[in-house]
Amino acid sequence: MRNVLLVFLVLTAFQSSAQRDEKNMPATFDSIVFYDYNDDRGSKDNRIIDHAGKLDNSVKKSFRADPALAAKLNEMLKRKDSFGVTGASCFEPHLGIVYYLDGKPISSINVCMDCNRLYADFRIKAQEQGKNGKGENTYYVLNGMSGKLRDFLNEQLILHNFSHQAEKYNE
Repeated sequence: MRNVLLVFLVLTAFQSSAQRDEKNMPATFDSIVFYDYNDDRGSKDNRIIDHAGKLDNSVKKSFRADPALAAKLNEMLKRKDSFGVTGASCFEPHLGIVYYLDGKPISSINVCMDCNRLYADFRIKAQEQGKNGKGENTYYVLNGMSGKLRDFLNEQLILHNFSHQAEKYNE
């Protein structure tokens, strides 16, 4: 009973913190699941969750993040020092991270460890570094993952024996 209460308190504290700090990230969710999938289509449209809300059918394995891991992931996504590196252009993600509420996906992140980039279906302000252009032509050239974020994600890939593990990043 004490463990259940502790998990509830951590999730509640995290959720209210997320609502206060980052309007564009999922503020309310009840779980985060990491997925190892085989997406070799090579575009931003190769999402772990499609536009109809269905999970990609190439999923090989998955694990549900505990509350501490979920909190750490979201904290890292908010940190400017988790980004600020250029990425290559392959973008063939094999790691999907999905936020769920009541068993339904509400947001997702797709990660390519090979090119050092991730795309989320929500705005990650910390990625907005190295601004070029103006108005509708604005883009950011330093939106790749830093060694800190990349190594954090890679630890999970190794721990859960996911494919496409990366070597330690040297900045």
